[in-house]
Amino acid sequence: MNVLKYIDKVVYRIISIIQNIHLRVQITELKKQGSIFGKNVFIDPTVKFRIDKNSRLLIYDNVKILNDTWIITDSGDEVKIGTNAFISQHVVISGNVNIGDDTLIAGYVSIIDANHNFNDTNKKINEQGGNKLPVKIGNNVWIGTHSVILQGVTVGNNSIIGANSTVTSDIADNVIVVGNPAKTIKQR
Repeated sequence: MNVLKYIDKVVYRIISIIQNIHLRVQITELKKQGSIFGKNVFIDPTVKFRIDKNSRLLIYDNVKILNDTWIITDSGDEVKIGTNAFISQHVVISGNVNIGDDTLIAGYVSIIDANHNFNDTNKKINEQGGNKLPVKIGNNVWIGTHSVILQGVTVGNNSIIGANSTVTSDIADNVIVVGNPAKTIKQR
């Protein structure tokens, strides 16, 4: 039993070293492509970046991004993460997404700027293409765990999105929204 614990520790340490090296290489390459990483940024080594060479990632000062988060772009996209933003574990951010300063994003949140077209019933959905609309999340927003923010949505400043909510339309400033689809339940 002690041998297995020792082997686990050694393997974990080796994996950790490789992940740290991989993260540093990714950041170096992204900077060469025009991406920006501010001061005092923490990015867990398990974070995955799939940033197209013709897009940019802008991460400002004091941002923290936890484990197993994915940040994905297509050509021409820009992901912007504002100062003092916190992104918890297992978050997916995909496409043109602007996250404001001091925003908190809980675990397992998805923020996606694209959707499939599906109106032509004579064609398979995967043959109909898709469309993209940017997502904008204001300053000082709190997005609860397992929430989904869909394409074209603007979330107002100082708003709260309750856990397990699906945001399909714009959210005003200073409100609390919950549900699927998310509805305003209270002013702040």
